[in-house]
Amino acid sequence: MVLEDVDELDATVQDDVFLIEIGDLNEAVHKGFGDAFRAAYDADTRVVVVTGKGESFMGPTEYDPEYLKMMKDLDYWRDNTMREAEEILESMLNVEQPIIAKVNGQGAHSLGASIALTCDLIIAGDGASFSDPHVSGFGVPAGDGGCVMWPRRIGLTRAKEYLLTGKPIPAEEAVEIGLINRVVPEEELDEEVDELVDTLASSAQNAVRYTKKTLNQYVQHDMNLTWGYGVAHEVVSGTADFHEGIDAVIEGREPDFPSGR
Repeated sequence: MVLEDVDELDATVQDDVFLIEIGDLNEAVHKGFGDAFRAAYDADTRVVVVTGKGESFMGPTEYDPEYLKMMKDLDYWRDNTMREAEEILESMLNVEQPIIAKVNGQGAHSLGASIALTCDLIIAGDGASFSDPHVSGFGVPAGDGGCVMWPRRIGLTRAKEYLLTGKPIPAEEAVEIGLINRVVPEEELDEEVDELVDTLASSAQNAVRYTKKTLNQYVQHDMNLTWGYGVAHEVVSGTADFHEGIDAVIEGREPDFPSGR
C-alpha cells in the first residue's frame, strides 16, 4: 500500500507495474488521486495501470453522498474540488511511464471518464460505457477535464454532442470513434492489459517515455488554452441547477433543472 488512510483508493507496486485501483468517489479519494499519480512518477516502474476496485472503473452512481453535499458549498467547490481536479490531470500528464486505463465493469463516467481519457492507452471490457454527465446530470459545464480530453480524442463535432447531452457511449462504439483503443470480452480484460504491459515494459524505456512526453505536449497545450476558462465557468455555475443535480444524484433520480423547461 503506497497511500495511507484512503480506503477507496489503492496504489501498489507489482514488479514493473504501478497499480492504482479506484473505489467509490469520496473526499479522501478526490484528494488522493494527485498523490497517487505523483507516487507513480517517483516509482521505479515501467508502466502504470489504473482500474476500478469494484463493479466499474468509476460508475455514474459511485459517489459518497456526504461528499456530494459538501460540493454544494461554492467555496469548497472552488477551493478544493476544482483545485484538486487540476492537480489530478497535471499529475497524470507529468507521469513519465505510459499509463493504461483498464476500464472494467460499467465503465468510466464523469471524473472517471476524465481520468480514463487522460491515460495514454485505454482498454475496456465489452460491458463498459463512457460518459461525461456534467451538463446533463449535474447542471454545470464540463470544465474540469471534459472540455480538454474529449475533443482531443474524438474531435470538436463529436465532443460537443457527447458533452452537451451526456449520452453514454458503449465501449465498441468508443473504439469506432477513436475515444478508446480496444474493447475485449470482460473475462479477457486482464490478459489483454497484461500483454500490453509486457510489450511496453520490454521496449526501450527512454524511447517510450520521451515519445509519450512529446505527444503530451498537444494535451498540455489544450490544457493551457482551455482549463482556466472552463473551470471559471464551472465555478460560477454553482447555481440552483447544480444543487438540483447534486440532490438528484443522491436521491437516484433524474434531475429537474430550474432553468430547464
